Amino acid sequence: MATTTPRSHGTRCRTRMPWCFSLSTRSNIRSRVCKSIGWGIFISQPLNVRRLPFVQHRIPKISFLAQETLFRQGLLMRSSTGFLIAAILLSSLVSNGLVAQGIQVRVPSRDELASAPQKITLRAYVRVPDSMTSKAAVDLWSDSAMLSLAGVPSQFELFLNGTRIGGGPKLPHAPRQRFKIPRGVLERQAFNCIALQFEGSITQGGLEVAPAVHGYHDELLMEGTWELLPGFVAPTELRAMSVRPAGAVFTEQGFKESSLPLARTTNLVRGHQSSSRESLSMATVAEGLAVDVLLAEPDVAQPTHFSYDASGRLWVAQYKQYPYPAGIKMLSRDKYYRATFDKLPPAPPYHDRGADIISVHEDTDGDGTYDRSRNVISGLNMANGVIHGRGGIWVMHTPYLLFYPDPDGDGVPDGDPETVLAGFGLEDTHSVANGLAWGPDGWLYGAQGSTTTSRVRRPGLDSADSPGVYYESVMTWRYHPVRRTYEIFSEGGGNSFGLEFDSEGRLFSGHNGGETRGWHFVQNGVYLKQGKDPGKFGPPSNPYAFGEKNFMQSSNRISRFSHHFAVYEGTGLPVAYQGMLFSADPLHFQIILSQRHPLGSSFTTSDTGIALEIKDRVFRPVYVMGAPDGSIHVADFCEEYIAHGQHYQGQIDPDSGRIYRIRGRGMPLEKDVNLAAKDSSQLVALLSHPNKWHRQTAVRLLAERRDVSTRPMLETLLRARRTSSSNSAHPALESLWALHQAGWLDPSNGWLALHHPISVVRAWGVRLLGDSGVFAEPIWPIVQSLVSNEPSAEVRCQIASTSRKLPSKQALPLVLTLTRRDLDADDPFTPLLCWLVVESFLRTERDVVLRHFGFEQDGLGPGPAMWTSRMGMESLLSKMMRRSAATGVRADLQLCQRLLSSAPGETQRRALAKVMEDGLRGRDLSGIPEELYSALASSGGELPLLGIRRRDPQAVRKALEQVADVRLGVRERSTLIQALAEWEDPTVVKTLLDRAEADPDHEVRRAALTAVSRQADPSIAQRVLAMLGKLPSDVRATGLTTLVSRPAWALEMLKSVESGVISAATLTPDLVERLRAYPGAEIVSVVQRLFPLARRASSPEIQTRIQAIRRILGENPGNPYAGEALYNNRCASCHQLFHKGGKVGPNLTPYQREDLGTLLPSLLDPSIEIREGFVQTLIETRDGRSLSGVVVDQDSTVVVVRAADGQDTTIRREEIQELRHSQLSLMPEGLLDGLSEQQLRDFFAYLRIPQPISR
Repeated sequence: MATTTPRSHGTRCRTRMPWCFSLSTRSNIRSRVCKSIGWGIFISQPLNVRRLPFVQHRIPKISFLAQETLFRQGLLMRSSTGFLIAAILLSSLVSNGLVAQGIQVRVPSRDELASAPQKITLRAYVRVPDSMTSKAAVDLWSDSAMLSLAGVPSQFELFLNGTRIGGGPKLPHAPRQRFKIPRGVLERQAFNCIALQFEGSITQGGLEVAPAVHGYHDELLMEGTWELLPGFVAPTELRAMSVRPAGAVFTEQGFKESSLPLARTTNLVRGHQSSSRESLSMATVAEGLAVDVLLAEPDVAQPTHFSYDASGRLWVAQYKQYPYPAGIKMLSRDKYYRATFDKLPPAPPYHDRGADIISVHEDTDGDGTYDRSRNVISGLNMANGVIHGRGGIWVMHTPYLLFYPDPDGDGVPDGDPETVLAGFGLEDTHSVANGLAWGPDGWLYGAQGSTTTSRVRRPGLDSADSPGVYYESVMTWRYHPVRRTYEIFSEGGGNSFGLEFDSEGRLFSGHNGGETRGWHFVQNGVYLKQGKDPGKFGPPSNPYAFGEKNFMQSSNRISRFSHHFAVYEGTGLPVAYQGMLFSADPLHFQIILSQRHPLGSSFTTSDTGIALEIKDRVFRPVYVMGAPDGSIHVADFCEEYIAHGQHYQGQIDPDSGRIYRIRGRGMPLEKDVNLAAKDSSQLVALLSHPNKWHRQTAVRLLAERRDVSTRPMLETLLRARRTSSSNSAHPALESLWALHQAGWLDPSNGWLALHHPISVVRAWGVRLLGDSGVFAEPIWPIVQSLVSNEPSAEVRCQIASTSRKLPSKQALPLVLTLTRRDLDADDPFTPLLCWLVVESFLRTERDVVLRHFGFEQDGLGPGPAMWTSRMGMESLLSKMMRRSAATGVRADLQLCQRLLSSAPGETQRRALAKVMEDGLRGRDLSGIPEELYSALASSGGELPLLGIRRRDPQAVRKALEQVADVRLGVRERSTLIQALAEWEDPTVVKTLLDRAEADPDHEVRRAALTAVSRQADPSIAQRVLAMLGKLPSDVRATGLTTLVSRPAWALEMLKSVESGVISAATLTPDLVERLRAYPGAEIVSVVQRLFPLARRASSPEIQTRIQAIRRILGENPGNPYAGEALYNNRCASCHQLFHKGGKVGPNLTPYQREDLGTLLPSLLDPSIEIREGFVQTLIETRDGRSLSGVVVDQDSTVVVVRAADGQDTTIRREEIQELRHSQLSLMPEGLLDGLSEQQLRDFFAYLRIPQPISR
């Protein structure tokens, strides 16, 4: 925060009254005033402002500010004629530009306001970032400017540049109440005047919390010096200043990334409001279309999702509690409004009641309007989606998926809900799990937005300590209501809020970015998160995916954004609209029309027009769906302000909302929509209905009823289309879905789907028959034949998708056949899916993969077809090489050598060598097998390390020059240093020590210190000891590790500790344990004196500390941005979080960081339980070195140890004298020691944040 302390214009009286001032000591003012009025007699006694109220009555035309100036300058006369003299004096002061500032006080404060007058004005000036003062007609940043207050103990008025922007009774300490800054009030590059006027009990409680100015992503906490003026300053004098005032100034440099906790405000800014009739009058539609208002407030409000039951009734989720969950408190947040709360809200019926509603709407007389509306479930808390089916009402009530039983289908719950799933993320309530939709396969599908993280469990089925299914950021998921199985369907995508199945069962969602209408999700697909990597949404879950897929491309430019879209396949619109996308664009008040164009197994799109535009700034379409009557229904959130940050700021109208209908002008609508009343044969007949809703609802009802008489009918429909000349997949596709959902799809009829002439039926046959995780024996030969001959890219894509669920004996032959056929090298999905299959088995069944690729004992490798196909070379072999190089594991490096050796020609060898060099560049290569160096050399590899390994003096000289060249990359120089470590040469040692002491990059310095530990030169210890005190903390840790590595060096270091040159506190517990392990009596004696064995904290002591930390975290908010620095200093060198950090300890990203019950014990008592794979290992070498760390790789030749400083050391097994495991964790005790209470809150605010806040 930038502030300027004003100069004092008077001397504070030494009485107990802080508002007494003596005469001004500024002789220049006295002189100039005297000259202007010809009078020089001044009062010499102190004046108490509070005892001079008569002045405000006797000088009504003199400004309050001028009067107070006179008081502060000591120029007020006590005589009854003093008002005249005062007027003259004040006039002179004003005309001479000598108007003084107010009394300086600290905000927040209690003591300084203890004896303030009953009426006061607090004033400060702020210059804001230019983005907050935009003159554009619509601008997110300037429309999001706010002031917030809390902890105000009395009636107040709030002014900005003389404009009143708020006021009211006293405010509690929390939450902050926010007041919108009207557009145009803030002035650009000016010092804007913020004033608070209080009357009453301000003296009793002081101002407990500093006001804050908020932008959309940043904020300024106005904590510091303010000006206090007695009385109420006239608004006309609370103006912005073009020049910097003398005091109480805050500038744009003080704005920081937002982190102040927010909560629901009582000062909602509802924005512009129009009646539904007014909005409709502003609507225009495309040719042949008409639009109606079906529902409006008060029948619906804040609709985010709707669906239809089998009786044709409309179910609406009214998300009125958004954006703040009821009953829980925000502890911290980041600038993207992702929050950490104090607790997990309980599930209904034991929940904190909120404002959300599930309503049902009926057309009882068939006239096309909903004449009966009922609120079926009220008082919900974060309920954004609802769908009926399978005997009840399914509600997405984040963090839970609920099931309300309704076996008789009357639309009224017959009991309390069952919590079916738990653990969906709640940290950003505009990105919560959403979009409930019945899939054609009988699963219930949903989406998860980009800024939440889930750890989903099945209450009653999964154990209490189950880790759940973890996923960070956007994905699509599904739940089987019969098998009660939950799984992730596809990873990545946009900030999905709604899903759409087309009539052939393809899954789509919208996107909240530009350049696309949305995403096409295939089973087991892996997509970029928000089209960015890693951005603010975290890295891909699989670091070896190598090429996540993007959204559907468009032939035309698309402005942000298409929130959701429906593929129209109904009967209520003209035929020209069949198959078109109807996309909801809430930013432009439109429903956009687009066409799809096949591209391999997916699509591109092109916009064709605007289906609906309502030129009312409250029209915000968010959900679109084909209706039972054959029309299109549209949910309108109905808000002037649509950005979620503005909603968090309180710019929202929770009582507004509409449902519109788009229909064909003059066209009839479907009236026969009560499918629940149909018998089974009628439902089978409806599988041929031209309206998609009729067909797909009939499928679901047939499956739920499981009327055995319908099975032969369905099989007949599936079989009949095999001889039909029609290109339509219907009703064969629906009959296949119904057979599967009813549990009747098996080899006896499944072959019909695999041999069907319509490709999408074959694709669904593959998917449904393989969804169990294995193709049954009678089906497997048919699938093998299909993959060898299939002409359809969509079917081949589904084979690759399904292969990710199959055992290796089925999956690998399928993807290898697809690869050899080489028909899909340019397909949007298939190449990546094939690679993901191979990659998954490289992790779990490596030998099986190698066998399928032809790496038998004779080492022949892949056959010619694999090397010559683009898919084989680009999607499998190159990525296999890239992955093997990236892991650095010796077994994978040996695979690199086998790939190089088996390449049939120079072109393939050089291509693979290039991939491998890119993967190896910057890595520790001391453990690379000699065979791989030879293979690289024979392939024309250009790695400088080859020459060093071959002991080429010229290569060594060049490497010594390169490690000192700071223009080269850090990783490249570090790698050269690691290679040079094996050279026992004084020149090499000197160069490495020079780098350790003075290189500008810490990583290079650490690599150099680790490298010299391999040398036996006795001068190394003296040089390292000499530089130790000047090294940065992270480099110093590596220096200490180096000194401890040899007994002679360790003894010299211990002597420095005894003499006080080195602080004993700098030696971590793992280093001390290594010192204890040395056999020499002298070392043992010194270690015992310096580091007596400490008593571990007892369990009761740790529990007391845990309770204390819990209390501290709940008292006040934390700042994750401040906490990031604390985390980086204490944890990042060992632990990876999101896409940054070391790899000594476990990756914390999927760890249950939100759960203090598991987090705090592991931090306070790290050795109580050490996770497998992270046990500390102590190694003594034959040349006298001592090393400790985590074994990260080993084989029959070498062991690779990663020390606590993150540096890897490769030791040949013949060098090892002793290897043993320690019971002491590498993670030191006392990690939280030394942190203040606020630092603890900041540290945990960052540690518990669900997604990255910085790149």
